[in-house]
Amino acid sequence: MPFSSVHVGDTYYLYSTSPKGMDVRTSKDRTAWTFAGNVFKTAPSGTGFYLDSTRPNDLWAPDVHYDGSKFVMYFTASKFGTSDSAIFLATVSCLHAAALWLRRALSALILMSTLSLVSQSTTGLPGSFTQQGVVVASKTGDPYNAIDGNFIQDG
Repeated sequence: MPFSSVHVGDTYYLYSTSPKGMDVRTSKDRTAWTFAGNVFKTAPSGTGFYLDSTRPNDLWAPDVHYDGSKFVMYFTASKFGTSDSAIFLATVSCLHAAALWLRRALSALILMSTLSLVSQSTTGLPGSFTQQGVVVASKTGDPYNAIDGNFIQDG
């Protein structure tokens, strides 16, 4: 089961492949994990060509990175047993880093509770990712199969 984990603030996010698509779990201690849901409720637009009609949410191999301001996720859609595959990009722009800075700078109780709501609603939880499109695709007859994308930072 391919998976990826990200640590943001006091929360760990675990993204994994499951029979229902891509799951998200959260933890404060990396021991006790809570299921948060699926990354996408339904397969995002543009993925349908690469999915078998009998497995419409068969998205897999999430690779997630957090750069301090946004979540970046590469994931795969593929018709099993073929090279009709694509690696997609999805992102979440976050106010989390700004919220953490403001929490340290300001100590008013009302502001703290307001920022807590903002940072929780702008995380990498289910429903927060926006699909940005195909990064690379393959088709039957290609000498490669566009699956299992990975984030690499150079420099």
